Amino acid sequence: MAEPRLIVIGAGPIGIEAALLGQQRGWAVTLLEAGQIGEHLCRWGHVRLFTPTHMNISTLSAQKLSSKNLNLNDLLTGQEHVQQVLRPLAAAMDLREGHRVRSIHRLKLGRSELAGHPLRAKRAFEVLVEGPKGEENLIADGVIDATGVFGQPRWAGRGGSPVPGERATPVLRHLPDFSADPEGWRQPVVLIGNGASAATAILALAALRGDGGGEVHWLVPDDRQRPVDEIPEDPLPERARILRDANHLASRPPPWLHVLRRAALVSLTGDRLLVGTRAGEVELRAHRILSLVGYRPDSSLLGELAVSLDPAWEGGLGLARALSGVTDCLAKVELHRSDLESGEPDLYLVGHRAYGRRNTFLLQTGIEQLETIFSGWKLQRKN
Repeated sequence: MAEPRLIVIGAGPIGIEAALLGQQRGWAVTLLEAGQIGEHLCRWGHVRLFTPTHMNISTLSAQKLSSKNLNLNDLLTGQEHVQQVLRPLAAAMDLREGHRVRSIHRLKLGRSELAGHPLRAKRAFEVLVEGPKGEENLIADGVIDATGVFGQPRWAGRGGSPVPGERATPVLRHLPDFSADPEGWRQPVVLIGNGASAATAILALAALRGDGGGEVHWLVPDDRQRPVDEIPEDPLPERARILRDANHLASRPPPWLHVLRRAALVSLTGDRLLVGTRAGEVELRAHRILSLVGYRPDSSLLGELAVSLDPAWEGGLGLARALSGVTDCLAKVELHRSDLESGEPDLYLVGHRAYGRRNTFLLQTGIEQLETIFSGWKLQRKN
């Protein structure tokens, strides 16, 4: 009998690890990537990861990279990780860059047909892919969705919806390379968000200002003097440093920094922002607006599959239940394979896609979860 056919969607770190595990089992694996390999990492490729390389790859990957003189204790930038890790690992794969998945369904079945019936699981998947030569359908016995979340930034409005004028206003929503345009970033800036990305951004803006530069208005959602959540006894020194230093800036702001607490964007008109604060509404002007308020997954390609998604986080329902109350990405949570099932047999959401809107995802954890999935996965050819 011919080997099972596995399609992995997304050629990021977790997608490539999934493809490697499929290859190890002798399956025919096709890796589809809408952009280029490591597309999302490249968007913040100048930024250094918090975690050393040995935490970001599997034992299998380390073995395959053993001849590359890679120091597994290094903190690589996103771009370095793509060039030194992902591209070498993908060299022997059926990798198709520039191929975007538009939809997935069971062969000749919609979402509700044969719902819950064992016969549904015996049907292969049909995957509609748009590539450089047009659209085509690919057939697979199993599918892994490793599309991540970074392609879908959340809106800056407090309720998660765009505020008036936001859709028509140029707002930057990914951590930029500040060194590529230092003079531009020395102009007045509005920064929105209080996570690790916002902390990284405020430190970069501080470094550019030195003794002078335009004002920065930092909009944070609560009243805390130290607005960024720090991890007690954080075992990741680089993360601990960034969060600590950002909080120090916020609690003792220099003249150029204005921290607006309990602040929410109300509207945007060109370079003018109306912001609601605890003291009332204020109008700000900015040369650039940088919104780093998180990301969300794209569930549109799963519309005709019986996938169980968590209603709040939009990730896998079983995983969301298992992670209830977990706030640190390094927390050890014992997971069973059933926690990682999607509701649609032989289709798995993995990596940050499985976490949805949660910001506690770590590559090391995603790799461990992949190993749990593959340890008991008996994929077979379907009709």
